[in-house]
Amino acid sequence: MSVAAIAHSMTGYRFDLYSSPETSPERLAEALARRAAPWRIRILHVMLIGALLLKEIPTDIHSRLEAFAKALGVHDDMLSVTSQLAAGSLTAAMEDFQRSGYEGDWAQSDGLQTDRQLDPAWDLVEDDPALAAP
Repeated sequence: MSVAAIAHSMTGYRFDLYSSPETSPERLAEALARRAAPWRIRILHVMLIGALLLKEIPTDIHSRLEAFAKALGVHDDMLSVTSQLAAGSLTAAMEDFQRSGYEGDWAQSDGLQTDRQLDPAWDLVEDDPALAAP
């Protein structure tokens, strides 16, 4: 549902992700041929958002994303992130996220629900009695 809402906000079109028929990269490129590159990139972004919601991205999903990007004649640097995730590099993606500074201003009061500051922010809390309490 959230992907459909994001897709609508990015494109202005409402569609049901679950009932829409599957299409090939070539058919989508043909359908969007008259659209400018920024609009086609938004379509790729919708696909990337869907893929990034997966805990682990299967390699075939990443391959399809690359095929759609190529057919649409667009590229986005997030394709390299999906490549890393498809190769099992969740740690590398987390380090990239951290290096980019997205979590730089996180604090305990921001909802991390830990009794101490995590350093780095992606450390696991193995024993947190306060978090485990009902």
